[in-house]
Amino acid sequence: MMKSWLVTSISSLILFSTISYIGKYQDYWSEREAEYERASIYIKSETCTNPRMKSSLGEFNLCDKAKQILRKPPFIAALYNVAEDLNICGHNRCTIFYMDVTKNLGKWVFGLIMIAIVGVWAGLFDLKQRWDKRTYDHYKLPTKNKAL
Repeated sequence: MMKSWLVTSISSLILFSTISYIGKYQDYWSEREAEYERASIYIKSETCTNPRMKSSLGEFNLCDKAKQILRKPPFIAALYNVAEDLNICGHNRCTIFYMDVTKNLGKWVFGLIMIAIVGVWAGLFDLKQRWDKRTYDHYKLPTKNKAL
């Protein structure tokens, strides 16, 4: 019974996660497709085709960004976005966590020390219970077990 419940739960989790990521993939694909179309129109505009205008814009030129967008087709870019969602540190989540931890380092250290103290206390409590049980079993009179 326990196995069937566990298999059903895991299967449901996999199914619903897959459906969710398919939906996210479609959203990303439509966003990347629109961005791809805009980049292809911009790269063909006079801003990118006229060398004088391109040089006069200097660093404000967006032609390089448009070329970078056009390097990946929309369906591949959407796959990269879904893969980044699945990654633990995707979308710069780890750097944000690191900045948050360093900002409140004192609170984190205090919390970790408190968790360590509770863990040591629980370990000592468990050792005391084991010691008491061993002592009780040592001094207990032997009894004869009757077969039913």
